[in-house]
Amino acid sequence: MRWESTPPTFSSTVSTGLVLASVTLNLASLGVVGSSGPGDPRTTTPGVVKLQWDSANAPSDVSFSMAPTGSYSLVTVQLDGMLTSSSFSFRGTYNGISYSISDRNPLTISIDINRTLQPGGLDAIGLMAKFDVALAAIDWATAPIDDQGAPDQSYEISGSSAQMPAFRNALMSALQIDSTIQ
Repeated sequence: MRWESTPPTFSSTVSTGLVLASVTLNLASLGVVGSSGPGDPRTTTPGVVKLQWDSANAPSDVSFSMAPTGSYSLVTVQLDGMLTSSSFSFRGTYNGISYSISDRNPLTISIDINRTLQPGGLDAIGLMAKFDVALAAIDWATAPIDDQGAPDQSYEISGSSAQMPAFRNALMSALQIDSTIQ
């Protein structure tokens, strides 16, 4: 699996006044579901995988070199910080004020695919993380500000925030298959 994102570089202006500096996704599992069934260790990552996007990092490809031949219908992504860290974290600035969006609650994302792996064959699945789409779900006019007094104020959107359900839904739809990635 190959990862791409929008924005393609970090720290990037996503929209007027909105800069995305970094994203971290803690994956409890990443896999493809095929005719061998869900949870096949040959098509699922072992253990937690941390994906980091920032000015110096981008995620490496994830390979399932032992994947059996057959039909594949689903990519599964389980975000879960396992109670010790956030399942996901976004950091940046909005109109010059820092923001942090994070949640410790798990989030499962399933993405339909239609792929067949031939005997001895290779296939690349491109995953596009449209972080700009997820960030568009935030209503910055009502976002909670942790007001420690200027210049230390920051937007803090966490699992208990009224904004989090909309953000989680947007993040689920922001992860998509990118057929241009081979």
